[in-house]
Amino acid sequence: MRVLTTTPRHACMHVALGATPPCALHASAHHDADRPPRRYDAHVNLGATLMDTGEVQMAEHAFRRAVEAEPGHVAVHSYLAKLMRREQRLPEAARHYKVAISLTPVDPALYFGLGTTLALEGQLGRAAENLAVAIALAPANEHAYNQLGVVRDEQQRPSEAVAAFDAALVLRPGWDKASQNREGVMARKVSR
Repeated sequence: MRVLTTTPRHACMHVALGATPPCALHASAHHDADRPPRRYDAHVNLGATLMDTGEVQMAEHAFRRAVEAEPGHVAVHSYLAKLMRREQRLPEAARHYKVAISLTPVDPALYFGLGTTLALEGQLGRAAENLAVAIALAPANEHAYNQLGVVRDEQQRPSEAVAAFDAALVLRPGWDKASQNREGVMARKVSR
């Protein structure tokens, strides 16, 4: 009779293949707490799985272990930024977006994420700058145009807001969100 056992290596492979959180937790238990993790990808996958299931503290721990293992990897900073933004820890989210951008300065999603985070913090000028970079890098991103329109509206720059919403609607005709945002700006413009 042959008995199969799960070694730490195999457990980590299960995590990399998208295993369920209990298996993933089992895999992370095989790492000594006193030394940095050896498998960056296992921690990133574990963190992503935990983030998707709403296990925020455990996801954050897994991502931080991944940073210990591979501090210069853009994906973990991007995940941490998203997690921190979701948890309304906006300064920390912005910091991780900035680190990710320093590692990969041509990724429009990172500039979009930083722009939306800065907008939530009320840093509208810097938010608009980052959204403009996202648009320059990915001109077909209707979400970036829509978010830029929201920021311009908050800055009380209605003409620029309408132009951004119009650009979003050219890319995605009939998009309710951009249409409603545009209508709100137009209604406020008329009432002034």
